[in-house]
Amino acid sequence: MRYDTKPNINEEREREREREREREREREREREEREREREREERERERERERERERERERERERESVCVCVCVCVCVCVYVYVST
Repeated sequence: MRYDTKPNINEEREREREREREREREREREREEREREREREERERERERERERERERERERERESVCVCVCVCVCVCVYVYVST
């Protein structure tokens, strides 16, 4: 009985294909991970922009309220001064 000591070519090719599929799956996982990270960063930037817009709206409301208050005070003072 003779035993073949050379590796089976088909088995070796199949192992190589399996290694290649595994490398491809790994690359795909890495791409997905990068994509998730990019999306997370984009959401974080969007949240920061929204917070900045809200701060700007708040500053605008404060300026408006100060302006109204000053106008009312000046008008009342002028009215009182003129009426006396």
